[in-house]
Amino acid sequence: MKTYKVYNLKSFSCLFLLIFFLFFKPTQLQAQSEPFYNNFFLKGGIQKHFAIAELSDYISTKPEWCAGMGYTFLNGSFCSIPVSFEAAHCVISGTNSMVHSFDLWPFLFSAGVELFPTSVFSFGIDAGAGPYLATIRHFESAIDLIQNKLTTTKGSGCMFSVKLYTGFNLFDRALELRLSGSFDCIIEKDGLIPLPAFNVSIVLYPFKTGRE
Repeated sequence: MKTYKVYNLKSFSCLFLLIFFLFFKPTQLQAQSEPFYNNFFLKGGIQKHFAIAELSDYISTKPEWCAGMGYTFLNGSFCSIPVSFEAAHCVISGTNSMVHSFDLWPFLFSAGVELFPTSVFSFGIDAGAGPYLATIRHFESAIDLIQNKLTTTKGSGCMFSVKLYTGFNLFDRALELRLSGSFDCIIEKDGLIPLPAFNVSIVLYPFKTGRE
């Protein structure tokens, strides 16, 4: 039994070293051969949140913008680890006549892994969390509704997001066209408010000069 365990340990160690030298070690060496500022990126796009069935009778969402910046670690030929900060503006209209609109400004810090099966095609996953600011415009009473007297209430909270995406890379990966789907959740005292979304964005590495 002891010999079997030692054999399994050696096999696992050899497999780990093989994976490391095949993928991560070449990635690290390649990343180190480039100037560090090559890995800074900017991103921006448009997205659309969708109300789940339980909320569809109460709210409707509109297209929104998102923008961010970040840095990619281990930016090699097979794998990269992007870390970013992103802000967005989400507009939600209330179908209830007493609630006019709900503006959400999330500020998320995220990190993930992106894989490159080919030099052009990529796919990845990232997760992020952070605070949000909210502005709710509503009517406090039926009289206010008749008089069109809106009341503005401001608030804040936290939310998180998990995103899956696929990318089409151009100009030696200096420009990426990305399609993604995300599961965003607003964290409330009474539970979570899920808001799935679809996103179309562009990721630009402004300092990238190409790989050797």
